[in-house]
Amino acid sequence: MSTSYSLPFQLTRLLLHRSRLSTSGVTLFELLITILIISILAAVALPSFANQIVRSRETKAKVQLRSVNRAQHAYRLENSSFADSLDRLGLINSDGDYDYTITEASSNRTIVKAHPRDDLLRGYLAVTSHVSSGSVESAICEGTPGNIPTISSCP
Repeated sequence: MSTSYSLPFQLTRLLLHRSRLSTSGVTLFELLITILIISILAAVALPSFANQIVRSRETKAKVQLRSVNRAQHAYRLENSSFADSLDRLGLINSDGDYDYTITEASSNRTIVKAHPRDDLLRGYLAVTSHVSSGSVESAICEGTPGNIPTISSCP
């Protein structure tokens, strides 16, 4: 008595028998497809990631300049003029991405510049002014990548 199987059943049986004989692993084609997908995802994500790194470095410079402005305000309240060096304020001159310098310090105004070390980073200028009413006004101006704004372009 011979047993007759349908074609789909025979194909399923053949595939199951074949899969038991083959070793577990991936083919070279599957590996290449996986590498291709990962490469495409990396190519899409990398520019966005690099832009976020630049933004975080620029934000760090703005935070440092705000600290300088606050320290200059406190220094001016205790003295008759603004500090002429960051050392007097107890602040850093460089953080690896920017070099900070006080370019002007008088009884009425101080100017601090953040010089970028990388041409992709924007330069910044911070101005702290003592106004006639006794209060202090501060502003931080943003330049173009690699450049520091001038005092005339700062409000």
